[in-house]
Amino acid sequence: MLCYNILHQNSVTQNETKRAVTRAQLKDDNFLREMHSRLMPGIENSEGRFEVHKFTCAALELPDFSDFSRLRSLIDALIAELDPRDFLGCTTALEMLAETAATAPKCVAFFGQIGLLHTVYELFKHTKAEPDMGIIHIGGYFKPKKLFTADADSLTKFPEFTADVFDSVYRFDAFDVTRRQLAFETLAVICSSSGAKQILSQNESLFSMQRAMSHLAVAVATKQNSLAAAPDWEEQLLHRWFRWLGEPFPKLLLQCVRDPISEVQMGALRVLMALLRHQWAYPHFCAVNGFIDLLVDRSVANFDADALQLKHALVCRVVDAASPSVNAGQMELLRDYRVKGPFWLTPQMEVATEGAG
Repeated sequence: MLCYNILHQNSVTQNETKRAVTRAQLKDDNFLREMHSRLMPGIENSEGRFEVHKFTCAALELPDFSDFSRLRSLIDALIAELDPRDFLGCTTALEMLAETAATAPKCVAFFGQIGLLHTVYELFKHTKAEPDMGIIHIGGYFKPKKLFTADADSLTKFPEFTADVFDSVYRFDAFDVTRRQLAFETLAVICSSSGAKQILSQNESLFSMQRAMSHLAVAVATKQNSLAAAPDWEEQLLHRWFRWLGEPFPKLLLQCVRDPISEVQMGALRVLMALLRHQWAYPHFCAVNGFIDLLVDRSVANFDADALQLKHALVCRVVDAASPSVNAGQMELLRDYRVKGPFWLTPQMEVATEGAG
């Protein structure tokens, strides 16, 4: 743990140093003029332009950045790279814009104001119509998913995008593992706002969340996972969507927690973390035999440090929720687990560890 803390602190220090340099460059008019001078067109100058674009994204992602007008011309230059005739430049620019939107949500509204959503949507439609541009089309579909949360009306403003998201969820088993996961992640992101949930609940004939959640349950059964969570007034709607996953879903998710594959474990634990924000989830999971036992079980040998920490965070969430579905004896076990922390070993486990050494 000491080594981890030292490495983590070093990483934080390095990131702060990089941010300080970016802030200084952002204030330097001469530096910005130099950046503009390097935006020469042509494939032969692509590397130079994308060095400028890296600076633009780094500046946008600063936690305290707000002066979009100062970078407007550099932002426009990055958006201009979304030209499907240049496959590498287009996909790279799309990736950079999507990453910036995900890292700095404050940028999403600005991107919407300057028309980036429509630019990406037109790219999406163009590449969909061209069979030779399948990879760009997939990138245009998945990578900028955060961009399409700029406002709830995005679901209806960009109908082909929304339809493709749902179609990919419905046909998830026709795609490779990566695209399956991205399809469900995209669905979760575009459904994350309150307005989007209202639109979806009012347009079941167009966008069937019941069908989508049923397919998600099947995907989890084949080791795929993703889900979204949301605040108060949406609880009834979320609970209804959850029930559409099917009665076996909680048991299935707990089986995934015990899976020997780390990625499956972590995915299942994250889904549990999201679900157990909601009081309505506890009766479903506490009704599964062994749920609390799994949470307090320290003998799960195939859990790595990250999984143990996440499981401890999950226990803390259950304790704090104080659900009536957790009886007094179970709550005592959970509190004891929380106090002792994620890495505490029972005496028997210590002996076994020493013997292994």
